[in-house]
Amino acid sequence: MCDQWGVDQGQILPTASRFFNDYKKLSTQAKKQDQQILNLQVKFALKDDLQVHFVKSEQSDPTIYFSFLPQFAEEIQRREKGVIFIGETFVVGLLGKPALLDVSKVEALCKEHSSKEVKART
Repeated sequence: MCDQWGVDQGQILPTASRFFNDYKKLSTQAKKQDQQILNLQVKFALKDDLQVHFVKSEQSDPTIYFSFLPQFAEEIQRREKGVIFIGETFVVGLLGKPALLDVSKVEALCKEHSSKEVKART
């Protein structure tokens, strides 16, 4: 371990602690940036002329959307807009009214953005 990290034996614990603390700090910063990006994407979707925005997601899982999107639910519904995020393994979004859902378009976008087989159930 000393050779890999380039430190003396007595510095392994402080160095590991510094690595861990730096990781936590960077992880927190990345989460905040992801939330800022998501906030801007939703605000753009609300102001744009399109009724439904489809956004390719680089997130590995949809957790951020479940915790962040509900704050926009009333405004999305009031404006009858929609925003759908399509990731490698998920589709998540909010629609202001059910008629905005075009399953064939969502399915086509999923096939375009995913390397996995897309199964649609309607």
